[in-house]
Amino acid sequence: MVGEFEGRRCRLCGGGRYAVYTVVRESASAGLLYEARAVCRSCGNSVSRATDADERRAVDQVRRVLS
Repeated sequence: MVGEFEGRRCRLCGGGRYAVYTVVRESASAGLLYEARAVCRSCGNSVSRATDADERRAVDQVRRVLS
């Protein structure tokens, strides 16, 4: 888990707290890619996802979607 933050309401349960997780994936053409995913802390719904070669950029993209 990268961090926890508050954002807009979850469409499924109405909660507003999210945990951001990153997963490293290896691509034959692009090398290492980081997938950041925001998950609702109340219901576990995966709310937003972004993939980038830079972990920080992927996390920032996810956070921007939920602001």
